[in-house]
Amino acid sequence: MRKKITDILELLNTDRSAPSFVRINQYSSDFEQKLIKVYEAARQNGVVLEGRIPNPTESNLSYYYETMGNDFKLDRAFISSSLLKWLPRMNKTQHDLIVDSLLGTLKQMMQRGKTESMLKNAYVRFMCWLYFKFERVAIKLGSGAFPLVLIQADISSFELNFLSILCEAGCDVVLIQTAGDGAYRKIDPGCESSDELPVSGGGAFPKDFSINKMYRAYFDQLYRRPQQPAPRPAQPAPRPAQPAPRP
Repeated sequence: MRKKITDILELLNTDRSAPSFVRINQYSSDFEQKLIKVYEAARQNGVVLEGRIPNPTESNLSYYYETMGNDFKLDRAFISSSLLKWLPRMNKTQHDLIVDSLLGTLKQMMQRGKTESMLKNAYVRFMCWLYFKFERVAIKLGSGAFPLVLIQADISSFELNFLSILCEAGCDVVLIQTAGDGAYRKIDPGCESSDELPVSGGGAFPKDFSINKMYRAYFDQLYRRPQQPAPRPAQPAPRPAQPAPRP
């Protein structure tokens, strides 16, 4: 069960009872200062991603099928044994959190009319994303502070399902949508998977806004060396005193 928040800095509170999945559709300069702190938290304890989650590459898929084979079953025993083999660095708590969340999402997709072939394709994609892109998050689940995914993108339904799996397993998710909420509401009309977080005094994002550029500008300003004053020009040596004229 995700927790609704009213201020993005609540994500930095380690005493929360449940993770959050929030959408940010507006911008203000004050909010940017908060977002920088969230960016830092995601760098230290999660993943920062600008742009959509890339589809698994051919080499990713080849490695998956070579390791895991071509089987798929929509039951807990199969998913549990598969994850033990695929992500052995997870401890039992992390393993169980991902198993339950992944299985629950796949069952929801089945109830929405997805065929077994579609479910298998989604399962393989989710497994590849877990291994190649988000293992850093998976191995931090259940270990204190919620890991954090900060992503700036107009996401697809596959990505929403995957991010929901992470949130359900115990990961905070912040979705930055510089073009607003229109694309998101096409894949989640009832906003059942996430909560919009209002920005006080907010308006449209600046053109070409980028979370990575935002953080680089902050970092450069924070650590740049103060400009040294220009050296003063050398003063000419004093002229020797002239002897007094002789009488």
